[in-house]
Amino acid sequence: MTLAHTDTQSPAPDAGLDTQQPGAETPLEAGNQPLVPEPGTEQPGTVEADAQPRTYTEAEWAARESAKDKEAASLRQMTARFALQLQAERVEKAEATAAAQDARAVDQGEITELDAAQRVHTRANDRKEAAERAERDKGDRNIRAESEQLGRIQAATDFAAQHGVDAKALFQASINFTKPEEMEREAKVMAREAAIEQREAAFRDANPEEFDGGGGGGVTGGGSLIGKSPIELAELAYSPGETARRNKQRRR
Repeated sequence: MTLAHTDTQSPAPDAGLDTQQPGAETPLEAGNQPLVPEPGTEQPGTVEADAQPRTYTEAEWAARESAKDKEAASLRQMTARFALQLQAERVEKAEATAAAQDARAVDQGEITELDAAQRVHTRANDRKEAAERAERDKGDRNIRAESEQLGRIQAATDFAAQHGVDAKALFQASINFTKPEEMEREAKVMAREAAIEQREAAFRDANPEEFDGGGGGGVTGGGSLIGKSPIELAELAYSPGETARRNKQRRR
């Protein structure tokens, strides 16, 4: 038997088809080039434009803070209403449980209906007294807190006047202190630091030649204090200008 062999040939590539090999780059036609914005020409809404921090004016910042305060106050009011609602639900549930117990006791002949009504009245009075007591305690706590705050302000004012420091700064620095001795100790520390700063400022004003302002440690010639021996440091501390200033103060 003779078998016929048929040679199957692939069709010729169509002229309209792209015969580019896989992985080869296709050149972009004119007009299809990617648009890459030049630096500084980004439109609003892009990452580069949105990354810039916003600068607020004083009025805008005040309005922003006012809005935040209003939101915080609204949240506090909402929390307070929610707490009152929970308290009312607990009271209502407790009263329902107690009333059910009284009803069973009446059915079993343990108490009379008059006794049950008296128990309801007693529980209502107890709740009223508890609420009034809680309100009084809250008022007492507020009064004590205000009195303590006034006492701290008065103590800061007295210690500040005694040691020559700023009362507001002393009050803020002593906000976590619980004893007057701690506030007075802080006032002494602030007074010592202020005196040191004043002496250094006076020395700089009286001896400008000792400080060239060139960022070299503030000493003559712009040198650094790092690596100097104790003798060299002592010579810098007791320079002729400093010695003259000390002698002048002694003569006064």
